[in-house]
Amino acid sequence: MLAGNTGVAIITKAYVYDLVKSGDEILGVKATYLSEEIEFRAKIIIAADGVESRVGRWAGLKTTIKIKDMESAIQMSVSNINCKSNRLDFYLGVDRAPGGYLWVFPKGDRFANIGIGIGGIHNKHKSARKYLEEFMEIHYPDAAILTTVIGGVPCAHTLPRIATDNLMICGDAAHMVNPVTGGGIISGMQGGKLAGIRAAEAVIARDYSYGFLKKYEKDWDKLLGKNYERMYKIKSAVVKLSDDDLNRTADVISGLSQSDRSLKKVFTTALLKHPTLLISVARAFAGI
Repeated sequence: MLAGNTGVAIITKAYVYDLVKSGDEILGVKATYLSEEIEFRAKIIIAADGVESRVGRWAGLKTTIKIKDMESAIQMSVSNINCKSNRLDFYLGVDRAPGGYLWVFPKGDRFANIGIGIGGIHNKHKSARKYLEEFMEIHYPDAAILTTVIGGVPCAHTLPRIATDNLMICGDAAHMVNPVTGGGIISGMQGGKLAGIRAAEAVIARDYSYGFLKKYEKDWDKLLGKNYERMYKIKSAVVKLSDDDLNRTADVISGLSQSDRSLKKVFTTALLKHPTLLISVARAFAGI
């Protein structure tokens, strides 16, 4: 709505299936819209087409991800449940959500989003859907499922190249996701904003080359990219914790007063409980 109110043309139910090119130059995209074949021409394309971006791949960028870094996720919006509106519930552990976590996010009276993300390597044992269905059967057997969304979450490094001549990618397409939490909505919007700013500058300068657009990559690295590289190393250390490790850490943290439960305090407490993590985390923050 905000974009449309500024005069942006918005087209939904369109399927982009290729790029329009003249030699190596990208001129736009080809799409099917309501059974009609159409082309959209543009000096710059910003692709936010999700995990393993096809648009980026067509432009020559490597957008694939290793299976160990791909979280398998599913979320249901449900009603007819009892949940506390002022509390977010998280479940961890190999029996509930191996390599990830399960969440219950209240959205209103007797209404919540309930979902799960698990490490990609764990799918060979049981799917994310199966874990979630088993949880719902135990805790919310009478829930009415209103909507279901599924997909992959790239909990990896941001791609080394997120721009090329005439094109930039952002959001999940560029792997702009916090590797520890799997959160990517805010960071995707921030990446999209950076891409939009750089695109506007390129139009003013009439320079759509990678040489001009790569400032977008530098801006992202400065904003979150470098931090996410460190977070990835921390994730690689934390996922090695056993359920007993997590339980002991939770016991220690539960002894902290609410005023002391800052992210820094919780993290420090967890490290002191598991000294073997100190080396991995120290390396992460040192950029080794």
